[in-house]
Amino acid sequence: MKSGKYTLGYKTVLKSLRSSKGKLIIIANNCPPLRKLEIEYYAMLCKVGVHHYNGNNVDLGTACGKYFRVCCLNIIDPESPPNPTEDSANFADQPKLMSAALVKAAKQ
Repeated sequence: MKSGKYTLGYKTVLKSLRSSKGKLIIIANNCPPLRKLEIEYYAMLCKVGVHHYNGNNVDLGTACGKYFRVCCLNIIDPESPPNPTEDSANFADQPKLMSAALVKAAKQ
């Protein structure tokens, strides 16, 4: 989650969906059903993809590099991964781009 723009949390995801921002919504598997339905409804209206993460909210928070639970997140602007033709030492030193990987995994 080092690059790109994203929002974490239920309220901020709904705010960004209401303003038609976002490319992909990721929801943890233990998100409450009412929240999940509301997020899916707004995502359907905005024509935004929804990915159901196989882990719980603790796992999703850890995958985002945070020390707190994350019920849902909205990827607003995923940035592309670094160019592999660059110097290999510089490429190895750069952190992994979580948002681009999550968008790629959701498209498959």
